[in-house]
Amino acid sequence: MSGVLDGPAGFALRKNGTCLDTEVDCGATLPPFRACCPAGSHCPSQYNVNCCPSAANCTQLLVETPKCANETWDLYNYYGYFCCENGTTAFGTSSNSDGCALPGYKFHSSETLLPLVSSGKGTWDLQT
Repeated sequence: MSGVLDGPAGFALRKNGTCLDTEVDCGATLPPFRACCPAGSHCPSQYNVNCCPSAANCTQLLVETPKCANETWDLYNYYGYFCCENGTTAFGTSSNSDGCALPGYKFHSSETLLPLVSSGKGTWDLQT
């Protein structure tokens, strides 16, 4: 299996709004969130939206060694892995969906803060 995950590979970023021009838009998750992957990656599977280096499904390999597709993103797990930008807060809902909140977000009673699985390296300015 050597080389299967060469290139950008990992779990996608949950973004409230649109993906950046430098990202691949993998489609909508729970509105208003979209799944975004780094440029040069593919989204062949809908298992919590993966970023794979080719059109081949890399889900099993990602689940065995979970990581974000961009090393600056933070990894979370809520009925499946997903990533948030460093500096945002991950939450899960009573309907088993999830998202990433900007600082100052007022959480609803149906939303639960999620523990960090793995912290990203470095920080980036948040694009809102």
